[in-house]
Amino acid sequence: MNKFYVLAFVLFLSACSAQPSASQPGSGCDSFQPAQADIEYVLNFGKELFSETDWQRSYTVEEFKAYVSWTHRSVSAISDVSILLFCDEGGTQDIGWYFNDDSVQTMFTEYDQSLLVKSCAKDDFLLYEFEAIEENIKYDIRFWAQTLNKSRVLTMMLVFPRDESNMLEQYGQQFFPELSTCP
Repeated sequence: MNKFYVLAFVLFLSACSAQPSASQPGSGCDSFQPAQADIEYVLNFGKELFSETDWQRSYTVEEFKAYVSWTHRSVSAISDVSILLFCDEGGTQDIGWYFNDDSVQTMFTEYDQSLLVKSCAKDDFLLYEFEAIEENIKYDIRFWAQTLNKSRVLTMMLVFPRDESNMLEQYGQQFFPELSTCP
């Protein structure tokens, strides 16, 4: 009977001392720098869908943000995945103030033309759909923001040439089946 208690105690201790999973982002704000768990989360988000034969990956870590850019090797398409830190008292509770039609529209001012076509929300997701033109090429863009916890927001942007809109649909459905497009 004592062996059972010792085994149960060892299992209890090992469960309590487990390191945070790489599949979960950080949850605190001890620093303005993203935690290692944040970096691993964003590096691994969607990794199985972005094959290295088709996509090239780069990443950056800076204050309040870690992001990965995926550039398609043969199609003029990109995907940016970010984890943003919200370390003030309100945390992510005012995410609608941070991400709204006007503020998101300013993110796309670098294009020759951009137009917000639709925006919608479901549960902890926000989605913005844009049409853009750059160097006479028409693009379709989807930008998602998802609250992960009180201090972390995941964002993802997919940009595909309009001629490749079927790829945009496929990736959107694979990443966010509950809100891949606005109704």
